[in-house]
Amino acid sequence: MTLFVIETNRLVEMVFELINDAAVSGELRPRTPESICEAIRIGDGYPIVVDGIVVAYAECREGPEWHSIHSVVVNQQIRQLGYGRKVVKNRLEECRRRNNQKKVILVCSETLVDWYRKFGFEPWPKTEAPKSIRGGRSDQEWKESDRVFMVREPLY
Repeated sequence: MTLFVIETNRLVEMVFELINDAAVSGELRPRTPESICEAIRIGDGYPIVVDGIVVAYAECREGPEWHSIHSVVVNQQIRQLGYGRKVVKNRLEECRRRNNQKKVILVCSETLVDWYRKFGFEPWPKTEAPKSIRGGRSDQEWKESDRVFMVREPLY
């Protein structure tokens, strides 16, 4: 593996492209470059760069009673190589480092429930999901969506 120094603007641009490619396929909601840049700047965003290319990305955020992991995305051309596992483990470690007394929550598609169970997450009723992680969906849209609300107990 070659060590690359990537300027922040290029890094944000690559993450933006990766997230928006996933948004086109319906995996994620679109993001702005500004929000991605801020997430990376404050330590919420974690990109994995291999040979000068962003191959995976995830974010974590701390709420009053929980942590959330979101915007987990891996380049479709190189899935199954462990990069998704690496970004999720990194974000879980960051949640533990910040405050290990809080639950960790996330929203995912039904097809990823078993994958997230490997990290200790379990499905919870959608009615218990904080509005802040519903991606701007109304209560009715949230109820009818194919998204699954998952919770992991505190990271003692």
